[in-house]
Amino acid sequence: ELCPHQDYVYLCLPSADNKSFLEKFHGDIEKTRDLLVNSRTAHLAVLGHPWIGCPDRHMDEILENPDLFMAQLAYLSTSGHNVGARMKTVGPQLPEPVFDDRLLELLMNDMVLKHTGMYTFSEPLVGSLIRELDARRFAVRGRIMISENERVAKHLRKSRSKLAGIEQIYRHERNRLRDNTRMVVLASYIRKEFLNWDKETGSEIDRMGVIPIFLVLTADLPANDICALTGSIALIPRPLLPLV
Repeated sequence: ELCPHQDYVYLCLPSADNKSFLEKFHGDIEKTRDLLVNSRTAHLAVLGHPWIGCPDRHMDEILENPDLFMAQLAYLSTSGHNVGARMKTVGPQLPEPVFDDRLLELLMNDMVLKHTGMYTFSEPLVGSLIRELDARRFAVRGRIMISENERVAKHLRKSRSKLAGIEQIYRHERNRLRDNTRMVVLASYIRKEFLNWDKETGSEIDRMGVIPIFLVLTADLPANDICALTGSIALIPRPLLPLV
């Protein structure tokens, strides 16, 4: 069962800037994946890992971290190796895993940062992988982040399309319910820097937050019944002050 505020998903298309950023980000992921898949040295490194060489002898370790074993098998399968026999050691009916972004991230973290000594590869390969990850900004505070990259989340928080989506939902509900409209918009940030924003001279509002949402909703709509409430700031229309 969903909470009342989770019973409907309103999808917002990314802005042109966000779309360009995401296309480049996903392109960088594919280039990194191709580098690993096409590296014969990396093939030999993963094939030389104890779990791949003798999975039966390391079953307890594999069962403690099955996702990593799936990442190794997915990589080898994508690289053209037959992993059917090794798959049977963990489950005869399991399909071969797809070497997606999550498994790529798992394998890269293990190969480059965590258990480098478990892989029989040369230092030049490790160095080239680290340079590749640094250049594409996938290395964040001692961890490789691809599937849940903070840079992507930070960039998307600036999306103007989300603010436009909130405005569209409000307009729709307002047109249907009129004075009976009851709507609450929750935000994680206040964004006090927008308190002095001027519609005529200010730059485009592109950050999610209480103040930006309030400004967007009141820019071209009646503001007599829209309030903004936070722990430190309250924006209340003058006609409503006697009711407070």
